[in-house]
Amino acid sequence: LEWYPRDDEGYAGARVYRHGALRQREFPPVSASDFIDGEVVAGGRYVYSVSLLDAEGRPAPRSIPVEVSSPADWQANPSIQR
Repeated sequence: LEWYPRDDEGYAGARVYRHGALRQREFPPVSASDFIDGEVVAGGRYVYSVSLLDAEGRPAPRSIPVEVSSPADWQANPSIQR
């Protein structure tokens, strides 16, 4: 999952949600604009959204949700730790 970094507008981090539940808390600096979900399974369907955080840690509204699917024959990379 990737998003456009917005550090030029005073954002200091981001939160990633999967199916509405918080998956990853903070990504300071916000220029770190990607997330790899290490718990995806073959044939799974997932809905993600992102919320940027201002300098005080207050979240902006969540992004429009994005639905993704993993191929049925997909295999996890055991080296992914994110």
